[in-house]
Amino acid sequence: MLETNRLEAFFKALSDQARAAQVRERHALDAFFSHYQYRKNIWAKYKRETDYVIASDFNVFSVLSRTHDENAISATIAELLRPSGAHGQQETFLRLFLEHLRHYVDKAHPDHDLLHANLSLDAFDKFHVKTEHVTDMGRRIDLWIETDTKFIIAIENKIFAQDQQNQLHDYWRYLETLKRDFILIYLTLDGKDPSEESLPNDLAQEVIGNRVILLSHAEFVVPWLQDCVTECKAMRVRFFLEDLIGSLGQSILTRETLNGHDAVSC
Repeated sequence: MLETNRLEAFFKALSDQARAAQVRERHALDAFFSHYQYRKNIWAKYKRETDYVIASDFNVFSVLSRTHDENAISATIAELLRPSGAHGQQETFLRLFLEHLRHYVDKAHPDHDLLHANLSLDAFDKFHVKTEHVTDMGRRIDLWIETDTKFIIAIENKIFAQDQQNQLHDYWRYLETLKRDFILIYLTLDGKDPSEESLPNDLAQEVIGNRVILLSHAEFVVPWLQDCVTECKAMRVRFFLEDLIGSLGQSILTRETLNGHDAVSC
């Protein structure tokens, strides 16, 4: 009987300690969330007041629902690349774009010499930029940059759209028929390889790093735009560029989130 009483007393003491610990933890959590809510309210009040002046969440691309619109992004890049564009910065953005392109290709593909052989960085009036160049099969290449020497930079811009059947293969075949020096850039948010449906693996192994260059918005376009902001003299255009950077940043984060979900589901 004595042993039973001792066991009951022992378990009662454990139960009392557990209840006391639960009460302490509940109080600690209540204090944490109360403090968190207090700080959150202060931040919300501060943000409302400062946004009256700086509008920190305002982004023209989000307002116009163009955050993931590949055609809108392509048209914007094209306008920035035109020395005669309304941005008024003359050749600045094109020069920076070509400098970044050369640097990237030199680093990723040291043996690549097409850019150095065909691009002069002191004759920017010789560059012609347009969007949706139509091929012989009626396909549309998002961005088309051509020099007076007939060197071509063709860019397929992918934000979230899927590759089309034989898309890059058809672009490649079309560019080959023109009998000119060219590079074909596959521009995606994260620099991924094209799908086999777009560019068959045997051809991809032959041309990627040679005439086909893989670029990402994250590692190429955003750094280029940041340099554009630095060199831009027009305040309105700087604000626009910063909005574009923010918009692409949101798309990149969305892509990373989707990739994470894909990785979990595989």
